[in-house]
Amino acid sequence: MLVITEKGECDRGYRYQVNVANGRVTYSGDASVDMAGTVSPNDAVKVSIRLGGKGADGVGHLSGQTGGGTWRGAGGNTTCGGRWEAERR
Repeated sequence: MLVITEKGECDRGYRYQVNVANGRVTYSGDASVDMAGTVSPNDAVKVSIRLGGKGADGVGHLSGQTGGGTWRGAGGNTTCGGRWEAERR
């Protein structure tokens, strides 16, 4: 999953390796990221990411081999937002 910042003072982008199985989204990387999410039967996605005092929530849609959506997040005195993209590997 590629998370792209379009608004705010957050880093320009983040990349996360995720696993989608049985309607659940989980983080499969090695950093101390707390990620939880769901994929509904109509392929709508909701995901939450937390790392230390920062966090973001995203919504979107999966379709076949790809997906995408939007996210909003906050940490410290900063509020950010943007879009996310995903592809099956």
